[in-house]
Amino acid sequence: MVINQWDLPFAYVIWLDLTIVGSGIVIAYLVNPPYHQLMKSGIPKEDNIVICKWLGQEIIPSPKTTLMDVSKKWQNWVLVYIYFETFGGFMALTAYLPLLNTEYHGSSSRNAGIFTAMYSIGASLSRTASGRLVDRFGGGKCSIYGQSCILFGSIILAMSPPNNMNSIN
Repeated sequence: MVINQWDLPFAYVIWLDLTIVGSGIVIAYLVNPPYHQLMKSGIPKEDNIVICKWLGQEIIPSPKTTLMDVSKKWQNWVLVYIYFETFGGFMALTAYLPLLNTEYHGSSSRNAGIFTAMYSIGASLSRTASGRLVDRFGGGKCSIYGQSCILFGSIILAMSPPNNMNSIN
């Protein structure tokens, strides 16, 4: 809607402004996990660990672990790939769906925006709801299920005929 009233570069300037403001808010309120806060305040490590577990921090960092140590484990690279595929795909698809719906399926700009909003909001809400499923069934099983959904959804989207949304316009 903003694009029709002004122009595309102006919409990107607004988005950049919102990103800068959002980043400023995160930086202003960002705090380290309890472990690092307590270590910085001089509390002994043993007491620190007890306090952190009481506060709900599940992962206690090892002071000897470096980023290089973490990068040597292949499991971490699998997690990086899955994160890149899911979140990167989410971002790319959110940007691409309006074009797909208008150019390929012949949808109006209004409906393309509505479909994209439904996808984006639905995907965002499902991320928060999926935490309980991961706790109940485990991260591995949920990841396999999620990746399978992405695969089948991609196949359906790739094989869908053009102009099948004209009846919705």
